[in-house]
Amino acid sequence: MTQSIGLSTSSRTVTYSKDGMVATSQPLAAEAGAKMLRRGGNAIDAAIAMAAALTVVEPTSNGLGGDAFAIVETNQSIKGFNGSGRAPASISIDALKARGMNTMPKLGIIPVTVPGAVKLWADLHKQYGALPFEDVLAPAILLAENGYPVSPVVSHSWQRAQRSYKNAQAHFPYDQWARVFTQNGKTPKPGDVITLKGHAKDLKAIAKTKGNDFYEGDIAKAIIKTVENLNGFLSLEDLKNHTTTESPLMNMRYHGGEIIELAPNTQGVIALEALGIMHYKNALSREANLHASIEAMKHAFSDGLHHITDLNDMSFNPEAFLTPSFLKARANALKDTAQIPKAVSPKKGGTVYLATADQYGSSVSFIQSNYMGFGSGVVVDAYGIALQNRGHTFS
Repeated sequence: MTQSIGLSTSSRTVTYSKDGMVATSQPLAAEAGAKMLRRGGNAIDAAIAMAAALTVVEPTSNGLGGDAFAIVETNQSIKGFNGSGRAPASISIDALKARGMNTMPKLGIIPVTVPGAVKLWADLHKQYGALPFEDVLAPAILLAENGYPVSPVVSHSWQRAQRSYKNAQAHFPYDQWARVFTQNGKTPKPGDVITLKGHAKDLKAIAKTKGNDFYEGDIAKAIIKTVENLNGFLSLEDLKNHTTTESPLMNMRYHGGEIIELAPNTQGVIALEALGIMHYKNALSREANLHASIEAMKHAFSDGLHHITDLNDMSFNPEAFLTPSFLKARANALKDTAQIPKAVSPKKGGTVYLATADQYGSSVSFIQSNYMGFGSGVVVDAYGIALQNRGHTFS
């Protein structure tokens, strides 16, 4: 049977397919997912293959040292999965104050939290995967080992990250980052072919052990050695004890469709709140609608960044963000000119996103991130792993 696999890397592309569909920001990662569908894999196999490939071809936004989140739909159910890592068990307000810190730093070893992405790959595959795990990670391994041409957007982000880390190198060993992510001190230009041999080694070990090496084996030990050398808080026990959690889902009807997001500690409720504000704003012209959309997102982010934390620690039910009375009040607060919302200003950031669907009725919505660019700036030198700095937003 001739297969029809849809592949998209642009929001402006309209593609139809009867045998499956994949979409993400990088064509090479999209192709990794399409390969899984062609080989008889399902949407989950494709999503994991793409997520692994994105750590290679877009290291400026995500990596093995980061977090991931997924919503998986099958014929039986829709489930949410939270692959964000917890704070180190030994960190505390008192421990930070003893080091003279009153706020969480942006970069360096202190804001590093447990990387959860790799565990989510393994757990999703164990529950849903159809192809062998090693086959699913094979495209990413080839990209890391044999090299790939860097895209213009990634090249720009790479240069920007280097400037940022150079300016902040007093907070972490910049030389380690530069050894892994530059060539003779220079970041890749568009079209330059980059190989990440350490990354390929990581992926091979992860594929062979179904992720166990990352949390209990040689990779885990290398991560903790780096942390200990920099007097950080993360421990081997933190890695060993990490688990993916099934997340409650939140939803909203909007323009005839149902929008589904993960509950906190994710920022999914921010998107739902912004849509709710727009529902009650009733902007008429295209220009007014665009302005209202931007302002709605700013207000929703101000609420989210001020209140969102672990679900069990929130002082109120996050569904309160979505009540008609609250949304109407927020909609009425929008003005015809740009505002800085009262709580906290939304922060600039970026991540990677992918979506997959197969001919069997399954689909995946997946986000993966190092939080800020390459993350904390701390790199596990021998393995080329950039550790995330998710703890920067802790208060």
